[in-house]
Amino acid sequence: MKNCRLICRTAIAIGLLCTLSSCTRFLYWFGPKGDGGGQTTSFKYRHAHEDYSEWIGYFPDYIIPRVCAYYQLHPERFKPTGQGEEIEIQGLAAFVKDDAYFKRWHRASAWSGEIRDPWGDRVHFVQDLNMDGFIEAGGERVQVSKAHVDGKVEFSNQEHHFGILKRKPFKGPYGIPAERIFAPTFYDARNERR
Repeated sequence: MKNCRLICRTAIAIGLLCTLSSCTRFLYWFGPKGDGGGQTTSFKYRHAHEDYSEWIGYFPDYIIPRVCAYYQLHPERFKPTGQGEEIEIQGLAAFVKDDAYFKRWHRASAWSGEIRDPWGDRVHFVQDLNMDGFIEAGGERVQVSKAHVDGKVEFSNQEHHFGILKRKPFKGPYGIPAERIFAPTFYDARNERR
């Protein structure tokens, strides 16, 4: 009888331990995240922040040099749409769809002949057609920016000023209208430091 109670208690303790540790893992991955100050954010806002972070960081740094590389191969496939400085690029999605960027955890995608932003909307492309240093499209006017990079820069975007445009407003609490257009030119910042 004493052994039976001990076995039952041990089984219950092991069961609780397994249950609590799996709940902890579940809450760690899917529960609210804190900022260290007792504040937490919901999964919805954390997801929106990740989408926004990709739009303002990883995605332009990846796609704009690829647009420049595609232009070197097929400049005849770049055509103005007549809507501000927006352009249409035929065949770009097929050119980039097998790139490692789209095989990783990134939310932007290339499928059905279109490149989609982290929210699943079609990405529109822009170019400073009149080379005045500004891009006007989608109701916004944004200055072409300079992006510092260290190391080899194969396509700097300084000659054509290509960029990306998000036509729809941002979903979630992040983003301002001026961030709907990104058109950086890349240059090697190591030369400045000398």
